[in-house]
This record gives sequence, C-alpha cells and structure tokens, in this order.
Amino acid sequence: MLIKALLSVILACCMLLSPSSKPDWGENLVALGDSITYGTSLDDPSQGYASLLAAELGMELTNCAVEGLQSDGLLKLLQNDRWVMASVKNADVICMSIGGNELLIPLMDVLYQRMGEVTDFGVAEVIKLMSLLGDPEVVEEIRTAAEARMLIFINTYPAVIERIYELNPDVTVVTQSVYNPYEKLMADESSPLYALRSCFDDLNDVILRTQGPIVADVGTAFLGRSGELTFSSHFDPHPNAAGHALIAELMLEKLGR
Repeated sequence: MLIKALLSVILACCMLLSPSSKPDWGENLVALGDSITYGTSLDDPSQGYASLLAAELGMELTNCAVEGLQSDGLLKLLQNDRWVMASVKNADVICMSIGGNELLIPLMDVLYQRMGEVTDFGVAEVIKLMSLLGDPEVVEEIRTAAEARMLIFINTYPAVIERIYELNPDVTVVTQSVYNPYEKLMADESSPLYALRSCFDDLNDVILRTQGPIVADVGTAFLGRSGELTFSSHFDPHPNAAGHALIAELMLEKLGR
C-alpha cells in the first residue's frame, strides 16, 4: 500500500511538471493597437482574435484598441491616457497589433485625394482605382508617404514596448508581424505597386528585432492567403473571422496553449 501511495504521488508530480501542461497566464488580458485588435469589419465582435484569446485562456478582456491607430498614437495613449495606463498596469498578458496603418493610411490618403468624394464604390470607382494603382506617379507618392511613416515607426515602436514594460515590468506581451492585404496587387514585378512590397518587410524587421514581446508571425502565415483570410476582395484590409481565428491560434501556440 505504501509503495502504491508513493507511486501515485510521483505520478501526480510528473503530471504537474510535464511540459504538456498548460500554463496559467493569470486573470487580465489587455488588448492594444489598431483596428485589427478592435475587430473592425467583423459582424460579431466575439470573433475578434482578442476575444478568442481571452476565451481560450479563461481571462477577462479589456480592449483598448483604437481604429486607425498608428505607433505614435499608441505611444501617446500609453503616456497620457489614464484608462489605458491603468489597464496596462493591471494586465497579466497584453496582446497587440500595430504597424499596418503606417503603410495603409498613406495608401488610402493618396487614393482618396486622387479619387475625390466616393459615395458608392461601384464598377466605375473600381476602374478608376485600378488606374490610379497602375500610375507610377501615384505609387511614388504613396511610397514617399509610407517611407516617412516608416522613419517614425522605427523610433516609436521600440518606445511603445519600453513604455509598456515601464508601466508593468512583469507583463507578458504577445504581438504580431504585419501581413500584406494587397499582396496580389503587388505581385507583378512590372507593376508600379511592386516597389511597396518591401515596406511590409521593413515593418516586420522592426517588430521582430525589438526585444521583449513574443511575436506571432502573422505576416508569414497570411502570405498567399490574403483573399481567404481578409476582406481585401472588397479593398478592405481587415481580417475576416477565419483570419482572426488564425491570429488567435498563432498567439496561443506562442503562449504554450
């Protein structure tokens, strides 16, 4: 009987120490960043990757994301917004998406300025849009604006991460690389848009080399699948439900679940 009892205790200890056991990440999950974290374009907010992550980890979600946010805007929130700062201080885990708007906002701004007011995105508007995207002058204007934002991102993204750890030195941060929602438009080497492909690589270089956060490589996972995982067929760069599910899955893998 003593031997059986001893074996039971040993077995229980082995199960507790087993690397396959799921870690406990605490109670509070805070989501930071842009419209991807916000869940823009989804019919059901519970389909967003932050909500999926919270449900799987059994954590309470506080979503501080802001649509259209860029890295310098996030830094200002972390420095000045009392609710955001208090949320970060109270977080056990932070999930984050930031960086895509450094490229997408210059792209959209230039196109909207050239197209004028658009009330209905019909066939005529699509034809005009495709014509603009094939115009080297327009693409050069987009590239110049995107490169200016990249110079800001190079400095502000590391500052964002540093500020998070200033507020909460013990927090676990899981972020994501940036995917290219318009990869099909940029695939042809003869297209003026081809030159913009490298901008996404430059963004991800900054994200991947910044120490501290765990990085889920969403950019690689979405490669060749933007039509399947986003609303890009409607010129909407946001992930659909399948895209959000994949982002959550990648983050959970990085967190050991």
